[in-house]
Amino acid sequence: KRCVKYFFLNLLNVDTVKAHKIMKAYIITFTGDWKRDLRHGYGAYYYPNGDVYEGTWKKGQRHGLGTYIYANTDTKFMGTWDNGKMQGPGQLVHLRHRFHGKWEKNLVSWSEQFKRPYLHVPASQVFT
Repeated sequence: KRCVKYFFLNLLNVDTVKAHKIMKAYIITFTGDWKRDLRHGYGAYYYPNGDVYEGTWKKGQRHGLGTYIYANTDTKFMGTWDNGKMQGPGQLVHLRHRFHGKWEKNLVSWSEQFKRPYLHVPASQVFT
């Protein structure tokens, strides 16, 4: 079942002018597939802070391939997820830099295969 759902956080004890501003800041939107009232399949989740996750879901958690964009830093993670955590191969991209590596439970894994992380740095920054 594909649909859009809006979630509103609790706004009790707030006057109407403040409530409108707060509600605008705290609207969470999910567009995608649902199964048994949980995000399941492919979809995009828009967080109140401006972050966005677009990718696959399983039982309400980020799971499989997906991209998470951090709004406040213009950084994005593209890779695999397992039960809501970055897990497996992926890359972290920030403006002019790119880090390829392997993640385990949201942390970079420094296993034998990735002892020397691959970091793209433009030549203009290296030779200035």
